[in-house]
Amino acid sequence: MNRISSRQAMVAWFTLILVLLGSTVVQSWQLLESLVTQSRSSNEQSVRLAATLQELGERNTDLERSARQYLLVRQDAFRANFDAALNQSMDLIQQLETYQDIPLRPILDEWRFATRELEKNLKDPGMESTPLTTQTQFSRLTELYNHIRQTCQQWMDIRNQRQLTELETKQVQLKLQFLLALVASIVVAIILGWWLLRPIHQLEHAITLMGRGYFNDRISVYGPVDIRQLAARLDWLRLRLAGIENDRKSVFRHISRELSMPIIAVREACTLFAENASPANQESIIDILRHNADILQKRLDGLTRMTTLVFEASRQQRQRVSLPQFLQLAVDAQSERCQSKKISIRVEAPTVHVQLDTENVSTILAALLQNAITFSPESGEIILRATNDKDKLHLECQDQGPGVPPEDAEHIFDPFYQGASQMSAEHQGEGVGLAIARELTRILGGNVQYISNGAGACFCVDLPHEN
Repeated sequence: MNRISSRQAMVAWFTLILVLLGSTVVQSWQLLESLVTQSRSSNEQSVRLAATLQELGERNTDLERSARQYLLVRQDAFRANFDAALNQSMDLIQQLETYQDIPLRPILDEWRFATRELEKNLKDPGMESTPLTTQTQFSRLTELYNHIRQTCQQWMDIRNQRQLTELETKQVQLKLQFLLALVASIVVAIILGWWLLRPIHQLEHAITLMGRGYFNDRISVYGPVDIRQLAARLDWLRLRLAGIENDRKSVFRHISRELSMPIIAVREACTLFAENASPANQESIIDILRHNADILQKRLDGLTRMTTLVFEASRQQRQRVSLPQFLQLAVDAQSERCQSKKISIRVEAPTVHVQLDTENVSTILAALLQNAITFSPESGEIILRATNDKDKLHLECQDQGPGVPPEDAEHIFDPFYQGASQMSAEHQGEGVGLAIARELTRILGGNVQYISNGAGACFCVDLPHEN
């Protein structure tokens, strides 16, 4: 279940609800259709049966009337009426026989026997063929007709009661099915809600902790795969924010240290100026004030430049460029610095095209090249090397300078860090070049590190890219 995303879970839940409720609706519709069809068929059958019984009753009346008339006057016309009514009655009896569910067979056979006896008496010219002798037969036909009518009515009542009982049974079944579907839907909704809301609450709690500045606890949730992926990204953000917070504290420590030293010197110079206001000492005190004011200005300029570049780096714009040409453009931008020290820069890169944030990568290369030029000896050589993997670009900047002392390697990327021993005046700058390279590389999703190989300083940058 942990491999299912929240979207898939919602689709599965709605599908299950649709199947459960849809099956109930379909069965209700089928029951309604069956009921309508059965009711229509029953009504049509009842109408036909009622019409047949009514016509049979009318023919019985015609039989009795024509028979009595024939027995009184003995005319062939009345006998013909009797025969016609008898034939019609026989047709109606045959129609009643088609209703096999109705137990009419014995009654209909008895009705046929009674009509044959009546017909036989009409043909007998004897004295026994009188209205008095046929009265019993007419009464018998009427009795049989009433029996047929009663049997049909009982059959229709039983059929209607059976249909009503069947309808009530199916109605109870549908109610139970609907209740089961409703209960199952509620249970599934509760389980799904718990499964979805619990990791969301965990994420909310984690975000609250990060908002309060707590970055130590790892963010891990259990639930849909997409929410777990979101938690993984949020945990990456936690680590990023923790790194930024540590960098911020480190920067403030370095800023406090780097700014406090010239400020202390300025205050001491001011104290000397106030205590020793003689013209002979004023010039040296003013030189101290001017020198430390320049240091403060450099620190502030470097801090402003670093803040501006890091802020603008968030707006990444990737372009497809030729890797050798791109590196050569970065080298050409440092031509004036190289000419002043007669330094050559050699580019080693495969002939490929890559997708890069050219502006930020150019700034990173500029910081590394400027640092290499600063510490390279006269007529030295710098190697700018690039290797291209499937999804990673590896850059190296190798110089022939003195390298970085082991005690300074850990802090080489800190802003304004000048090492355990102060640099000479020619090597002093703003002190934020490598710090800018580190921050921009981190924003681009890569990393930068210093490698000591015994032949100067070598800085390596790994950046993600697209071929």
